[in-house]
Amino acid sequence: MIGGPQDVDLPITIENSNYFRNLKKRAASGETSEYMIDALDDFIRHNSENVWENSWVRFPAGALSPEVREIFNTDLLSDKKDSGGPIRRDAHKFSYFENGELFFRIPISYLLKLSLAESVSNSSESHPVIQNAGRKFMAHFLNDNTSPETYSFSPVLLRPTAGVNHVPMGKEAAREAMKRFLLVQLLVRYANSKFELIGMIV
Repeated sequence: MIGGPQDVDLPITIENSNYFRNLKKRAASGETSEYMIDALDDFIRHNSENVWENSWVRFPAGALSPEVREIFNTDLLSDKKDSGGPIRRDAHKFSYFENGELFFRIPISYLLKLSLAESVSNSSESHPVIQNAGRKFMAHFLNDNTSPETYSFSPVLLRPTAGVNHVPMGKEAAREAMKRFLLVQLLVRYANSKFELIGMIV
């Protein structure tokens, strides 16, 4: 993520954490060294490039269409097959209110799934074949910090040698990886513009 420390989830989460507040109290009372406070403060305040690796993203809940909001709500269930069941115990981590407005905060890997869902949710703007493919690919973007680049969209038929109609194993695997990489880049660009993200994904 790119953005100032007041705009990006990682520094905001660190500053608002109980750990950081307790560390400050302990340092103020002399129970612990101020070294950790200074190190965290330096990390937050003096990141001149404003690049925050492994940060989650924040965006207004209203940026999601009703269909995609339903996908989000379903993914928060303990058992996605039980629509009337309880939600995950950590569901509170994925939303917050600011000035009376609901916001979502999620890992980038999951944002890609929502971005894909949003891009195919409007039947008047995309071909049914694209919609079906998009919905199929959604299962490959997980609701955690797993890198989507490691989850292939389809098995690749590998052959040890290249015949007349055969592609070498390395090229076949690389071709499939390039398709995933391209889709991820397109989804990132779409998410940046569609979801009014707080901060910018790069």
